[in-house]
Amino acid sequence: MNDLTNELIENISARNALQNKALSKEMTNLTPLHLAGLEELISFFCAKGFSIDGIAKAYLSFVDYFLEERKYFIRNDSYRYASYQETMQLYNDKEYMESYMIGLALSIYFLKLQRDNMDFFISHCRKMQVSEESNFIEIGTGHGSYFVAAMQNTSLGSYLGIDISPTSVKITKEYVEYCIKSKKKNYSVMEKDFFEFDDSNKFDMVVMGEILEHVEQPLRFLQKAASIATEDAPIYVSTAINSPFPDHIHLFRNVDEVKVLFNQANLSIVDEIVITPNGITLEKAYKNKYDIVVAYMLKRQKGG
Repeated sequence: MNDLTNELIENISARNALQNKALSKEMTNLTPLHLAGLEELISFFCAKGFSIDGIAKAYLSFVDYFLEERKYFIRNDSYRYASYQETMQLYNDKEYMESYMIGLALSIYFLKLQRDNMDFFISHCRKMQVSEESNFIEIGTGHGSYFVAAMQNTSLGSYLGIDISPTSVKITKEYVEYCIKSKKKNYSVMEKDFFEFDDSNKFDMVVMGEILEHVEQPLRFLQKAASIATEDAPIYVSTAINSPFPDHIHLFRNVDEVKVLFNQANLSIVDEIVITPNGITLEKAYKNKYDIVVAYMLKRQKGG
């Protein structure tokens, strides 16, 4: 394990006995590529001025957010908020968003749900057969990890990222600048509400990583995403089921609900992965209302 990673794990473990146990187990499952990516991520946050102590606190705050929202979810059988109007204050809160993005980015390595999701995405990026004139869009860049992974694992003509949070836009830009050394990459990241995005623009790869649970109208969102995809463009979509976080407003209760949306949006499934905690069955996850992550590679249906 690398120096910064060791220091961070030790800091988190000293603060939280449950996380000590969980991380000790998870770290044994990381490949050399995962470890290199984690070290680079921690190094990036340090370069932004965060101490290891601050990064550890941010991750533990992220865990606490989930545990608090899970209590609410179990008690009320619903997420705390159901509209963007209720959660927009979070997206505009710079301090909250910085801390939350640190925790969310680290979860790609610390949580199997997120790690398997990223591995699925990268594997499909590497399989893409597109020309250097092709263009890419990510809707909702968040902490920038998927945007950077796409740039590192594809050779496209241009990359565009959009996000409604000014903090996410800033972090994504900075993370790209930190990780992507090649000056040949043509990219831009903008603060934009996707529903206001010009759908006359067409893209050869469309990415939406865990976005649908953040919007009030996921079907309309998917339909707009399909409308900006070229005919054979791969469309990557992941989302969370029974996964309470402060800014999750659309509750998917099972995998079938997600697939119904795809059909309504005239999207066909090319490949998929369903990830449950510790690999338990879907039935057990549903029964206990455990969070599930699903990820898909989609394409537009002919004539759709």
